[in-house]
Parts: sequence; structure tokens; C-alpha cells
Amino acid sequence: MYRGIAARSLVIALAVSVSAALAVPAHAQYLAPATDRPGSDQRPTQPSLRLASLGGLSLAIADENNEINLWDFAHSSLGLLGDRDSTSMDVYLDRGGLTDQHTVGTLDRELARNRRGLLGFQAVGRTPGRFAVGVDVGYLTTNLRVPAQDGLYLERNITTPVAIPTLNGRFGGGAWGWGAHLTLGARASTDDLRFESLKNGRVELARGDLVATPNPFVVDHGKTRVGGFGIGLGWSGIKGLETAINWDRISDRVRTSNTNAHRVFETEEPQASNEISFAAIAHPGWATVGAQVGSSRFDSKEEYRFSLSGGLNGPPTVARGDVLYRAFRQKWMRTRVALEPPGFRALTLAGDFAVRYDKDLADPSTAPGNYNDFQQSIAGDTLGIAQPVLASKAELRHWSGGVGVGYRLSARTRVGIEGHVYQNTRDGAALHVRQRIKDLRGGLEFAVTPA
Repeated sequence: MYRGIAARSLVIALAVSVSAALAVPAHAQYLAPATDRPGSDQRPTQPSLRLASLGGLSLAIADENNEINLWDFAHSSLGLLGDRDSTSMDVYLDRGGLTDQHTVGTLDRELARNRRGLLGFQAVGRTPGRFAVGVDVGYLTTNLRVPAQDGLYLERNITTPVAIPTLNGRFGGGAWGWGAHLTLGARASTDDLRFESLKNGRVELARGDLVATPNPFVVDHGKTRVGGFGIGLGWSGIKGLETAINWDRISDRVRTSNTNAHRVFETEEPQASNEISFAAIAHPGWATVGAQVGSSRFDSKEEYRFSLSGGLNGPPTVARGDVLYRAFRQKWMRTRVALEPPGFRALTLAGDFAVRYDKDLADPSTAPGNYNDFQQSIAGDTLGIAQPVLASKAELRHWSGGVGVGYRLSARTRVGIEGHVYQNTRDGAALHVRQRIKDLRGGLEFAVTPA
């Protein structure tokens, strides 16, 4: 068996850079961000054209959009003022894709197609040392295609517009800081079943004709309204040390549906999460160190509503009630370090490490009119019965780490190389999957003008 993965990426930003990439990063750059960041991190992240051109380096070479500070590293509102020293505006476009295929005998078969896009805008006004106000606006798109059953694949399209206005100021002689932000967004998704296609001896997840949803209780549309706010308090009373504690409240209202002209099936699950995090950035001499720990949690209840027209003579079928109760918990820790040894200022040694643990518990409702009882009540009908809701426990254990070396060959030339490892372990009632990704990347940069 041969397994091949192809990835491509395009980044366009308002920047000027001349770089030559020595190696293209593997698909870890698409998989890792889902697990090395807290789940409620909704801020669109501005990509660096410079680092993308350098093979996707993230440790070995310093960059304006990837610093070890409270804004780029910790994603804290306390870092907006100090991220840059003047008013700024950025517009950026980030697109990428991944195709995963296996070859068995003489037949190539695609196992996944993933396309993503981000159009973003950031504008920040700053009064140096005192106050900053800014807004991040992004429009994110995702197209994911995976096999569903023999001869069919599932195509999922997701669009997410989001806007995050942020305020940051200092008081107490500059030793104390405060930050606040709002999160305003929405997420829309569609799931379509399609037939696989055959092209030049390869089974592709593309150009397939649409297949009707076989079961009215399998949802194919989703809409999520996202709203929230965050506040933070920071202290930098010791030279070379910045700290910040943040509290974020994110409210998601998750709605799904499968409807047509004669019936309606909808579910709704409000999820109000509370997230607390602490971050510290230290600059002890020739080192820069960042660390962040945090936790997030929510408890929710999913409800359903079903109605079916009885036609000209029959009575309609109407039902509503609870589906399940959910308890979600998440903890994470992230660190990053960059060293510039005395006497070797052209040399940069860097590394990072992150761990994360998620636990998602779900219990079926036993209240009157619950979803499982409703399914039993229509067991003799021709609607098609969905699987019963069962008690479940899903866990994610993630860790990732990387090391990098950068060297400034001259005032205009830099070179860097990095190695990364990502491991995700998922456990459920009848599931145990461990995924490990190893990634080696490098790049050589020649600047148009001396730095």
C-alpha cells in the first residue's frame, strides 16, 4: 500500500519579501491548529507571507506577526497596545488545500479533500504607552470531502464571518494594563451526499451528483450564532516580565435541521462557555520565554422539534423534547522560547511545547417526550429510524513540540530549519485512535534591503 498526501498553500498580504523556500511543510500545518489552540479561540490569525515563503517556519526566524508576546502568542487583548508601536492596518488572504489518497493495486482512491480560505482585515489605532483600539474582521471558508459509504462521499461546506473589536489601555504609571473585547460571528454549514467519480483510473471525491438524504433525522444544515466578550488584567511591574489573566465568555447557539416542503426536523443546543487563562512573557537577558495555561467548560442541553404533514386527510405528526445533556471540559498549556546566546547574536535557538486535554460527556435525556422515546413511538412508520442517543464519553489528548535553529549569514541573508512532532489520541466508548505527525521544514531568505 502506498499513501500520498499533497498540500498547497497561497498567502497574499500587504508586504514585500523576497525568499526562497528550501522545503514545503507537510500536512501538519493543517491538522495541528485544531488541537494546539484552545477551542474558543475565534480570532482570525493573520498569516505571515514571509514565513509562508520560508517553508512555513514558526520558530527559527523572528517575524512581526509571530512574536512571543501577549498578542501573537497568548491571543490576549492585553497585548494589542504593545504589539506594534504605531497605528496599523492590514488586509490579508490565506488559501490552502490538502488531498489524501491511497493506492491499492492499480487503483488510486482519495480519502480526503480539504480546502480552506481566510479573508481578513485588521485596523488598530494606538496612542503609544497609553491606549489602543482595534478590530479584527475575518471571513473563513472550509470545504471538506470524505468517503461516507460505498460509492458515496460527504461534502461539508462551512462559512464563518467574525468580527472582534478590542480595547487595551494602561494605568498605574504604566505598570498595570486592562483589555476587553467583543466576539460577534456566525457559522453556517451544509452537508451533501454525492456519488464518487472515476477519472483516469482514480476514484475522486469530486464532481459527484447529489444524493437525497436517506433519513429525515440525519441533519444536513447547521447554523451557529456566536457572541461573547472577554476582559483581562495585566501587570508588568518587574522589568522584562509581562503577565495577563483573562476571562472569556462565549455563547454559541447551535442549530441543525433537515427540512423539506412536508416536514421539519430541527435541533438546538445553546452552549455558554467560560474560559480562564493566564499568560506570562519574560525577557531574561538574551532569552524570550512565553507560557500560557487555561481551562474552558460548558454544560448544555440539546432539544429537538419535529413536524410532518398528514396530507389531505391524515393528522400531522408533531413532537418536541430534549435530546441529551452535555458536559464539556478543556485544559491546555503552551510554552515557547527563543534564545540568542551572547557572542553568537547571529544564532537563534528556539522551541515550543503544548499539551491539551478535552473531555466531552453526553447523556440521553429521560424527560417526558425525549428523543429516544419519540423514535420508539414511530418505530412502525416508514420515516426511517435514526440511531438512539446513547451515553458517551469522548476524550482528546494532544501534545506537540518543536525545535528550530536560525542563523543570520549576513545583513540580508537568513537561514532556518525546524522539526515538529504532533500527537493526537482520541478515546471513546468503542474508539481508540492515535495520530502522530512529524514535520521537517526549512527556508532561506534574502532581503531586498539590509535589515
